Order: sequence, then C-alpha cells, then structure tokens
Amino acid sequence: MNQKKQIDPAKAILSWYRKHGRDLPWRHTSDPYHIWVLEIIMQQTQVSRGTEYYERFIAKFPDIFALAKATWRNVLPVWRGLGYYRRGQNMLKTAKVLVADYGGEFPSDRDELLRLPGVGPYTAAALQSFAFRKPVPALDTNLFRVLSRYYGVTKERVPELAEELYLAHPRSSAKLNHGLMDIGALICKSKKVLCEECPLSSHCHFRMIGAPLTTPSRSTRKKVECDIELAVGCLIHHDQYFLSSKKGRYSSFPAYPCATKSQTRQVLKESLKVDYKIEVAVRPPFVSIEGEYRGRSYRLHYCRCRVLKGDLNRSALRSIKRDRVKTSSWSEIDREILAQL
Repeated sequence: MNQKKQIDPAKAILSWYRKHGRDLPWRHTSDPYHIWVLEIIMQQTQVSRGTEYYERFIAKFPDIFALAKATWRNVLPVWRGLGYYRRGQNMLKTAKVLVADYGGEFPSDRDELLRLPGVGPYTAAALQSFAFRKPVPALDTNLFRVLSRYYGVTKERVPELAEELYLAHPRSSAKLNHGLMDIGALICKSKKVLCEECPLSSHCHFRMIGAPLTTPSRSTRKKVECDIELAVGCLIHHDQYFLSSKKGRYSSFPAYPCATKSQTRQVLKESLKVDYKIEVAVRPPFVSIEGEYRGRSYRLHYCRCRVLKGDLNRSALRSIKRDRVKTSSWSEIDREILAQL
C-alpha cells in the first residue's frame, strides 16, 4: 500500500510564511518593550484596531522609562476606547517594577516574567520567542486550533507536541509562531476552513477525516465577574460638579450598584430621583474603569447626567467649582476621568 511521504511541518510552515505571512509593523523588531506593549494591547482586540493603538502608544511612550514616569492619567487618553482598563493599569505597574528592580530591562526567564503584573503564560512565551529568540511556542487560540487539527489530538496534547516541534527548529521560533498565527487567522479558521491553501493539508488529520472531530471544544467564555459593579452619575451644571452627599469609597460622584452595564442609565434615573429629588437625562457610559480595592474587584460605568427637573443647588448634593478641583480631595479613580468631562 502506498503511503504518503512524511513532511516536516515546521519547514512547510516556514516556507509558507516567507511567501504569504502578514507584514505587521511589530514583526520588524525584537525590542522586548515594543513586543510587550503590542501583546498586551492585542488581548481582546482585532489586529487592524490594535495596530492604531500600538503605534499611538509607542509614539507617546517610546520606551519603558518614559512609561514608568507616567501616571494613569497620562496613559488613559492613549488607552481610551480599548476597554479592559486593568490591562493598561498593569502595564504602568510593570513599567515601574522593571525600572526599579531590573534597570529597565525585561527578564528573559519565564518565571520572572510571570511575576510581572498582567503578564500571563502567553505573553511570557511571546516575549521569550519574539524578543529573546527562545524555542518556545506562543500558544494562543490560533496555534491551539491549527496544531490540534494537524496532529488530530485534543487541546491537552498540543503543548507537548508543539514543544517537540520548536525544539527541532530552535532558531526559527519567532517565525514558526508568526506562521502558525497567520495560518490560523487566514486559513485554518474556527468556522471557515480553506484546506486547499494550507501548507499542512497533505498530512493534516483534520482534512483526512473530513470533520473537526478532534479539535478542541470551544469553551464558553464567561464574563469576568466583579465583586462590585456601579453606575456613576457625573453631574455638571454652571461650572460646578455635584458630588454625593456621602463620601464614596469608589467615586465622589453619586454611584449605585447595577447588575450590568446596560442597566446604568435606568439605575441612575431612578436613584437620583429618590435620593436627591431631581430628574435627569442620562447618556450611555462614556468610560468604564476596572480595578481592585482591598482585595475586591470593581467595575465603574461613568455616565454624563443632565438635569431636567429639580434644583441641584437645593438638593443634598455637595457642589464644588471646577477651578477648585486641584485643591480638593477627589478619589484616585475620579482623577483618572476628570479630564474627559
């Protein structure tokens, strides 16, 4: 019986990548700082959109020392619109740790990388591969999907097989990762599969059986739950901010618990009417901030509010003029968003 000649999957991937790989700006650098910025920004973000944010971030903070000198208020305008604000906050923390403890250099050791705020197994592997040229697979969703289909194994077997593949080609780690990512993004997609264009198709188990029987099952991704989720009402009238009559732990503005982001407007309308006898028009949240306070996670949704009925000056709300903000005691979180009001 005729058997197909075995191929070296790594060589097939590298050959395809040389001809068809995507020309992305960060693939022309081995600077750990640039790679780290890119990898953090690209989490939960499409490549086309993330590229704009990456270039804007690097222009504002060209190196780790520039970022370490910044405050979250400096970083926020560059980050705004990406969501998941804890990622940006962790970047700022990491920059300060690297400058203080590592002289501004990224460690190449996996365990040390994993100690940095916001650096998980994938980001650590990406840094090791792209910046330090170590034979490490950067196992993201694309790599898991392509390799599980090619070998015909479950997700649990992929790391072991990937490690063997990369150790056999130690000098090509970065290009192997880039190539597999591109194959997963362009050809071996989760739903639409273009096997005729794939360099691995001749020996791919997925294609041989004609159905995705051995691919990793798609996990149902649950929304990250917060201990505290609040709708925050930003009340501004005649150059005055109107604050809660009670000192807030998370916000100086009136803040009320809400189950989801979609409930913020209704919660604020009802709560401000009950507590302060004012009727307001509430805009959708213009920014959401995540963080932790004394071991509890929170998510704050800030909404601009306009008074339709009632007298703010006669309400129980506290007022403060805009020109006195710098000398006032605002919560740290509120200082991050004041520039947007």
